[in-house]
Amino acid sequence: MTEQAPEQQPEQQQTPPAQTFDADYVAKLRQEAAKYRTDAKANADAAKRLAELEASSQSDTEKAIAKARQEADASARAELTAAFNRRLLTSEVRAAAGGKLNDPADAVRLLDLDSFEVGADGEVDAQAISKAIDELIATKPYLAADTRRFQGGADGGPRPVAPGEPRPGEDRLTAALRQYIK
Repeated sequence: MTEQAPEQQPEQQQTPPAQTFDADYVAKLRQEAAKYRTDAKANADAAKRLAELEASSQSDTEKAIAKARQEADASARAELTAAFNRRLLTSEVRAAAGGKLNDPADAVRLLDLDSFEVGADGEVDAQAISKAIDELIATKPYLAADTRRFQGGADGGPRPVAPGEPRPGEDRLTAALRQYIK
């Protein structure tokens, strides 16, 4: 007799009852939100005017310093992006070469990583990388991974028996017994 497990009913998530507000309260909240939006817009305009005033009152030296800082920031950002893209391409090439080459690092050393582009979203064209690896294997087949699996046994297979010698197994035991009995 088999016992059946009692059926477990999924726990139903109880949602709190929706609260309803009267129209006057909702209208009051909307007016308050509109006031804050108007204040935020006015503050943004004032901040813009303040930035313009500060820029106009800066000396040529201060302007040059600000411009140099912006250029340095842009340059640093470009360097970091290039380094990140290089690391991303390296990892993508290694991953794509994983089952195709004996040593995936060969693909990184032999392929021109600058020929691949990293999109603004950080995506790499995997098909282009795969195609480049296939072309690398076509030009340098010795780099390709050996896909053959070991098919034999550890015993090396059957051994040939010299003429006049007993075959392995029962015949050999019988021949040994005959020599012992003589």
